[in-house]
Amino acid sequence: MDNLSSSESKLARQKGRLEYCQNITKYPEFKILQKLIQDPHASVADAVQQTLNITTNVVASEAGLGVHPWHTFVALLEIAKQTSPDEHTKLVEYVFRLQEETVIDETTGEPLKDSDGLLVWKELPAFGYTAHDDWNEFDVSDTENTPEESKRWLNMITFLAQLSSAAEIDYTNLSPSDVDFSFWSLWAFNELNPKGDGIFPTDAAIRAASVWLIYAGDRLWANIKNRKVFNKVGNDPGTVITREMWQTWKQALVSIKSTSIHEEARKLVDEALDKMSRVSAE
Repeated sequence: MDNLSSSESKLARQKGRLEYCQNITKYPEFKILQKLIQDPHASVADAVQQTLNITTNVVASEAGLGVHPWHTFVALLEIAKQTSPDEHTKLVEYVFRLQEETVIDETTGEPLKDSDGLLVWKELPAFGYTAHDDWNEFDVSDTENTPEESKRWLNMITFLAQLSSAAEIDYTNLSPSDVDFSFWSLWAFNELNPKGDGIFPTDAAIRAASVWLIYAGDRLWANIKNRKVFNKVGNDPGTVITREMWQTWKQALVSIKSTSIHEEARKLVDEALDKMSRVSAE
């Protein structure tokens, strides 16, 4: 009965995800980014300008800014999930180019802010929590994840890793960056540890940890060298990624190579270990 309930729940989730994705494709924000990826002649500059045109129109309407920022970033992440890592370059550039734009509220003459007080688009309103929601929709430890579900999630992780790697981080500034998601990699690395009773990391967990190192290994190593503090709030000292943690990840990947894993995952592990060796030698 439990297995049946689990299967029914999974089918319901997949159906809900399909309907959700179908709704996203109707957004004008999605169509802009879809064209950016599919049309080799489409430019990032044009995509940003088209986004700004929508911003101007929705702000001028009675509804105001509304869900426009959320539509923009839920569309961005959906496109990232649908595309392979080598197609993410334009998406990464789009985020940085959009972040350069400050929209002026014509009624006040001041920079436009969303309902949370974030500047449009300088502070990328809705991006952080949208990415967090999408991140949490996938359980990397679930052995029943379908190949398609895993692929979509890993594509998104790759995009966030590429974005984190390309970000210009001022390590003298303790404020968190809106485009550096490298701290999230710690959850992926934690999944590399055996859970006991012969329970080993899932294929998706191995690939996720490898992807973070392949595409953002330089950022993670820079965080270590600069002793970047994450999640420091009030009396909480926050978290610092250390060289010891780096070595633990490396040892875990080396150990995983000696187990029976998918050949594609093994290649990713090899790439990850190679990237670790190269960036730590610099």
